[in-house]
Amino acid sequence: MKYLKYAVIASLLIGNVEAAGPMGMIPNPMKMGMPDPMNMMHDLMNRTFDVNDADSQLMMDEAMKMAEQGNVMEFPWTRYAIAYVNSGDPAAGAKAHKKLKCHKCHGNEGIGEDDDSPSVAGQISAYTFKQLYDYKVGLRKDKDMQKKVRKMTAKQMADVSAYYASLQREEKIKSDTIPHLAKNGDRSRFLFACEKCHNEKSMKRGLQTPIIEGQKIGYMTDTMMAFKEGDRENDHYRVMAKIAGKLSDEEIEALAEYYAAKPADDEDEDEDDDD
Repeated sequence: MKYLKYAVIASLLIGNVEAAGPMGMIPNPMKMGMPDPMNMMHDLMNRTFDVNDADSQLMMDEAMKMAEQGNVMEFPWTRYAIAYVNSGDPAAGAKAHKKLKCHKCHGNEGIGEDDDSPSVAGQISAYTFKQLYDYKVGLRKDKDMQKKVRKMTAKQMADVSAYYASLQREEKIKSDTIPHLAKNGDRSRFLFACEKCHNEKSMKRGLQTPIIEGQKIGYMTDTMMAFKEGDRENDHYRVMAKIAGKLSDEEIEALAEYYAAKPADDEDEDEDDDD
């Protein structure tokens, strides 16, 4: 309950509360630019499950059937769904990765082929699964990815997600300068530090928070700009959209440079120097 307590206190301090039902005044996390405390509690409380595999499969089949019928809806993160996603087989995912030719953009080991193609190696399986689902139902737009996932089954999506999670991601580039927003945020704009959500502890339990360290710099910059400009809207409660909307282009570039892996262009230059 501590997240809810803190959210209520913060709401009272900055005045962002709304009346809602018998509970009276409860916080509106989106107006605060913060994750929904109830969603955070859900992530904390639902890590391992003793559920019936048949029930998980039935629920997933129904969700995918609705998706194929063109029913655009947020993925139903029930305990059965999480159990299903966590049951993905990395070995089967490796075969699907090859069969579906995912390596053309994401490399043989899940590392983006260029700075504009996202690396998926080491990413949280639940996060990857959600992105695949969002492409499938149209909550996230990209012509190539939407075409690729159109015929993917839920099993393939879970397996591929598990496979990518098993791979080693690139290290972030070493930097002597740490952006203020990354470590401290900006209270004047009600911005939490990036590391409040994008840290090892949170990322291991979250369904919505991706690992961003070692991501491709071009992709990371483009993604934050898409959130800022409203071109990407598949984040729950529009948390990233609200945050990115308060950032300048220069701040976005600085954060991308701080968290990203070494740019591919730099690697090419190093190879040329060795020659």
